[in-house]
Amino acid sequence: MSLITKMLRQKAVYWPPAVRVDLYGRRPPQDPVEIKCRWEPLEDLTIRQSGDAVAAHSRIFVSQDVAVGGWLWLGALEDAPQNPVGTEGACQIIRFRSIPDRRIRRYVRMAFV
Repeated sequence: MSLITKMLRQKAVYWPPAVRVDLYGRRPPQDPVEIKCRWEPLEDLTIRQSGDAVAAHSRIFVSQDVAVGGWLWLGALEDAPQNPVGTEGACQIIRFRSIPDRRIRRYVRMAFV
């Protein structure tokens, strides 16, 4: 077991961003999945894909790739709200990074919210 795997001791619920638009022009989140994570508070500026600087308040190490625009909530799937939008503790992903180890076998995946 690698250090990367050992540090992911918490559970988070991930809602991927929707690919379709609803009647009101919004993109509702897709069905949630539970992933392993390590949620760390962070007060730093991060750069969005558009190039804008934005304040990030948490860095979350995750067990799988997540998409910008998706939502993360710290907790188990059975306790998760149905819709993350407007839910306390649910955060929209503003940046995602995936860094390989030296042998390119495992990746450190970080989401910034």
